[in-house]
Amino acid sequence: MTRHDLSLYYNRHCRLRLKSGKEVYGVIWEHDSDENKLYFASNGDHKAYRQTITLQQPARIPRWAQVVNAEDIIAAESLQ
Repeated sequence: MTRHDLSLYYNRHCRLRLKSGKEVYGVIWEHDSDENKLYFASNGDHKAYRQTITLQQPARIPRWAQVVNAEDIIAAESLQ
């Protein structure tokens, strides 16, 4: 998929199918200060990340988030 295609699924709990054949569940997003990278984390970890932004705490990228390549994702389905 392209980054543009994936942008429809940013910050939404999704099922993602990867080129490797794996299916993973979680959230993808662009960090506000680094829009060149896509990040992936579980739904719960992403909610914790968003809460730090809401509380106006430093919005660090959680250490459990992984950088993902848009080309490695072949399908996405929103679960919300």
